[in-house]
This record gives sequence, C-alpha cells and structure tokens, in this order.
Amino acid sequence: MRFTSIAFALSITAPALASTVKYCNGLSLAGTCFTSSPADGTCINVDLSVNDQTHSAKIQSGNCVFWANANCGGDHTDQLDGTINDFNTICGGGWQKRISSFKCCSGDAASTWCAGNKPTCT
Repeated sequence: MRFTSIAFALSITAPALASTVKYCNGLSLAGTCFTSSPADGTCINVDLSVNDQTHSAKIQSGNCVFWANANCGGDHTDQLDGTINDFNTICGGGWQKRISSFKCCSGDAASTWCAGNKPTCT
C-alpha cells in the first residue's frame, strides 16, 4: 500500500496598512493625541475625548479624508497627506471643531483615492 502526501499551502494576505495617523486636540500635534494604523479604506472614528476637537494630524505613508460625522458620513475634507498643523486652514476653515472620523489609503493624495468619488471639501 502506497501513501501519497499532498500538501496545500494557504496564502493569507492581511489588508495593507494605509498609513499611521496621529491626531491631536492641540495645534501642531500638541495636547491629547491618539495614533491609529487603519487598513486601506477602513473608516476610523476618532476617540470620543477629541471628537469635534481635533486640531492637528500627521499622516505617514498615505492620504486620508476627514469627515464631520462618525462612520465617515456627512461633510468631508479633501484628501490630505503629510502634517496638518491646524485644521482651521483646511477647506476654508472650521475643521478643527468638526472631525469625527477618517479613512485612509496608501499612495499620495494627488494620485490615489480610496474613499469613493474623488472629494472636494463639502
């Protein structure tokens, strides 16, 4: 009797990390800060302690869109990358008192968009 062994290799690919986002309730990344590393296209609600109080953020290795409502709903910013020292300078101002969630993807803001239609500030 001959036994034949067949091996199956499973390849499981984890979702790509879009970037690391540090967001803070103070200007220029000061104050209470939180860091998140969401998978591409995953909506993240900001910590409730800084909801509608996020003043600055640093986005590493990707781009993000910030929304006024939880679960990436309502008005949103343009897609942003790099460091935002003052959200009051984004989309004509006022965003430092509006941010409740964000979604990011890999690539730069000029060439990649992962959150639906290419946004403009609303």
